[in-house]
Amino acid sequence: MVNSYKDKRDRVSPYWNLDLVAGRSFGTARHDIWEGLHPRACNLLIVMSGRCTVRNGRQSTVLLPGSVYLLAPAESRVFERFGSWDAYWALFPLRLPLLWPEINPGIFRIQPPRREHRIMLRNLIETVNLTTECRGEWYQLAGNLIDNVVLRGNRLAGNAPSDRRMLLAVKLLSRPENDLAMDEIAAKCGMSHSTFFSEFKRVHGLSPRQFREQARLQMAKILLKSEKLSIGEIAARTNLIDGSYLSKRFRKVFGVTPREYVRKFRESPPGPLEEKYLPHDPAR
Repeated sequence: MVNSYKDKRDRVSPYWNLDLVAGRSFGTARHDIWEGLHPRACNLLIVMSGRCTVRNGRQSTVLLPGSVYLLAPAESRVFERFGSWDAYWALFPLRLPLLWPEINPGIFRIQPPRREHRIMLRNLIETVNLTTECRGEWYQLAGNLIDNVVLRGNRLAGNAPSDRRMLLAVKLLSRPENDLAMDEIAAKCGMSHSTFFSEFKRVHGLSPRQFREQARLQMAKILLKSEKLSIGEIAARTNLIDGSYLSKRFRKVFGVTPREYVRKFRESPPGPLEEKYLPHDPAR
């Protein structure tokens, strides 16, 4: 959610096509209005200084320093600020249940103690660093940092014990190199096989197997953009059997083959998240 990238002080991820981007925004204009991007993404936001108003239809909410905000996906959301402001933010897919208090429809807020606020801010700053540099396993690390902020907010709001187990499950399923059987993952999470499957699907809307394959396909998508690797090499690195299987599943989930995706990505300039390349059919 940045209104103008002409401001050289804005710091933002170079890959706007991905489903996890973050940045730091400075604003010095007396009055500014902009529309939120990425209607399918959640928005985690910590205001450092100044104030900003966010409007969704007739509903208006003032975002102030000292709180941590999470904005649910919305088709139309307008931000307005008067005077200078400074904020860290991240746009991301929510992978965990959210227990934060909802202060207005689709807007959740935690007012953490100073120590917790510092930790949550540090995690968000590190997410900005990771998504800006895009090195190594940055996507998984950034996702884990966002999960940590969500869980800390849940704990402050009255955390459910299952959240910790679901976080562990997400971490295990999100690692491409991890090929543990589902029974082993369920045991590590302290649940039976049937409870693990039903609880995971209740929280995430996907079965553990579907979630793991989509996590691997998301990593393949990142490697297609950032690495000069063959389809077979990417399949091996993401633990997706072989190049033929990767191409088949990639097309099923994203609607294009890996080669078509790379070609379209290179031909189009960076811009808002392309919804046609988001998962539209859970992997089976």
